[in-house]
Amino acid sequence: MSHFLENDIKLIHPEDHQLLKVHLNNLKSDIDGALQQFAHLELARKRAKNIRHRSIEQLADYLEAFEKKAKEKKTRVYWAENAQQAVERILKIVEQTQAKSIFKAKSPEINEIELEEIFDKKKVEYKHTHLGEYLSKLFGERSGHANFSLAGVSENKLVRLLQEHLDQPEEYDVKKLLLTVSQELRNYPSFPSMSISGANFLIAENGAIASVGEDGSSKWASSCTNIQIIVAGIDRIIPSMEDFHELLPLYTAYHQGKSTSNVDLIYGPAQPTESDGPTQLYLVLLDNGRSDLLVHKAWREILYDLDAFSFLHNSLSYQHTHQKNYHPQLLGPIGQILAPLVYEEETYGHLSFMHYNTDNELANPYLIEMKKMLLKTRAWVLRENEHIVQKQPFFQEAIKAVSDRE
Repeated sequence: MSHFLENDIKLIHPEDHQLLKVHLNNLKSDIDGALQQFAHLELARKRAKNIRHRSIEQLADYLEAFEKKAKEKKTRVYWAENAQQAVERILKIVEQTQAKSIFKAKSPEINEIELEEIFDKKKVEYKHTHLGEYLSKLFGERSGHANFSLAGVSENKLVRLLQEHLDQPEEYDVKKLLLTVSQELRNYPSFPSMSISGANFLIAENGAIASVGEDGSSKWASSCTNIQIIVAGIDRIIPSMEDFHELLPLYTAYHQGKSTSNVDLIYGPAQPTESDGPTQLYLVLLDNGRSDLLVHKAWREILYDLDAFSFLHNSLSYQHTHQKNYHPQLLGPIGQILAPLVYEEETYGHLSFMHYNTDNELANPYLIEMKKMLLKTRAWVLRENEHIVQKQPFFQEAIKAVSDRE
């Protein structure tokens, strides 16, 4: 394996860069427009940071309170120390329930544990509920954006792919083709049916699970299947419903560029008086390195917002470099900070030395000290590889410079 000092940076093709830049600028404009709803945005961000700070600092207590409330409502809660444990639990539930149809929603945690790849390897049949994620798979490429799967994909390429896939005449426009695919994805399930989705917030006060999405796929999954598995990182915890209502407008604006969104609040399996909802609800609480970040105060703030979608829109390094430089689940600035720590520094250590730029300080909903954490990661990578870089006079100076700025 090549050392991080010798790794090549793969640049995105100029035409693809220009298209990605246009899409990111459009998304950034959507976010800026959604933020207009706040009369005092700075105050809203400070309050949000305080909530996330309190949540992470008292993580163990809030998780314990959440688990107790969730179990009282008959939600089956499982803890997964790593991705392997999470996948094994899901596969066991699939086997036990003998689900005839499985629907997989879009979720950072589901991508993190690489569930789709494992399902494909084990030949577990499933369907996507998220259109963009499904189309990315048709392209044979992983998404270049953590939230908007088709960012950087041209309309002409999309139309050609859909016409080939659906065997539709050329006069069909992209809207008609997308509508056809959407209807194909969310057809009536065969029972027993299963949905596997994520969550945006776990509310300690009452054991509620909140999913926030612009396309309603999570609400469809919880309404139309009778077995539901939710995979959520332990960092998703917040103290109360009051905090949820405080964070929701900011989260929706920054993560989806919308002033309103579809919200699905799940309090447990459906009750006899309810007309829809799962009769079996399983929650997998995923650690997968989050506890390690919690221990190290230098990087603890990154747990405030592991999605960090809004940072991508202003990152020049993300816009100019190919997605293959990053770990599939850690794109852009968050990948530059976390990938060398969580994965192999020999593979991703060079990312922390790429120039980080953000012209818009508002692209930071929880006021996270991204630049400070980036310097910490650089210093860590240099120290871990000191036996290599000590022979390089330049890096001796770099170690001193970076350490002085920590």
